[in-house]
This record gives sequence, structure tokens and C-alpha cells, in this order.
Amino acid sequence: MIRVILLGALAFAWLAESAHAQGSSRILTTSNHPYWEVGALDADLSTECARGLFNQVQPNRLKVVFNGAIGPAILGVATSQYNLYDPKRRAKNDTSYFFFRDKTGACEVYRFAKGDEQKKQGALPMDFSPYRSVIEDSYKGWKTDESVKNRPPAAR
Repeated sequence: MIRVILLGALAFAWLAESAHAQGSSRILTTSNHPYWEVGALDADLSTECARGLFNQVQPNRLKVVFNGAIGPAILGVATSQYNLYDPKRRAKNDTSYFFFRDKTGACEVYRFAKGDEQKKQGALPMDFSPYRSVIEDSYKGWKTDESVKNRPPAAR
């Protein structure tokens, strides 16, 4: 009987904690761009993330939602002062870190620092992609080189 009560209490505590964690999760912003446009991929920090040495304390507590046709994902956000587990102290104070697949062996960490400029990295080779029009639509409003913007569509 005590085991049943303890298991019930543990299950209730787990559900309450899970609900609280979900309730405290916030969406910072949404975008129709591919998720990898959030910043520069940092290969070293991605490796550290996969090893469990550079992660979010609470995954996706603050998140950015990418919901476009190309590159949809949810990325968790952390800084050196917020929600970051960084025992080696590799984080910089003026940089935001974005985590894709945090706490997995396939973790990717993107960084964006004050003064960095967003750049259109592209989803696929533009001239050969069947999704070219979808990709181009996702970049509307970005500064683009006129020669790229006005070039005719590639022959299919």
C-alpha cells in the first residue's frame, strides 16, 4: 500500500513539475526562415553540447519557432546569464546561443553576438532546387544583392 502511495506521489510530483516546466516555457519569436539562419553554426560548441558540456539548463525554456516550409524547427535560447550550463566557461557575455536537438548526440549550437549581421545562408543550391520559389519567398524583406534578386529562374 505504501509503495502505491509513494508511486502515486512521485507520479504527481513529476506531472506537476512537467506542467510547471511547460507553463514557464516562452516563445521569443517565430520566423518562416530556415532555422539555421538564426546565427553562425559553432562546430566546437556543438561538439561540447553533444558531450553534455554546453547545454541549456532547461531545454526550450525560451525558444524561437521556425515554421517555414524549409527548415522548420524549435530552437532553445540561452545566454551566459540565462539558462546555460557551461562548466568550461566558454560562453561570451554579449552572445546568444541557440540550441537545436539539445542534449542529444546530434546537437547543433548557433551563436549570434551583438554587432553580428544576419546573412542569407540559403537552404539548398538555389539554381538547382525545386523549392527555389519557396526559399525565395521566405527571404522577403531581407537585403539582397540586386543581381541575385532579379535573375531569371533557372531552367528545369
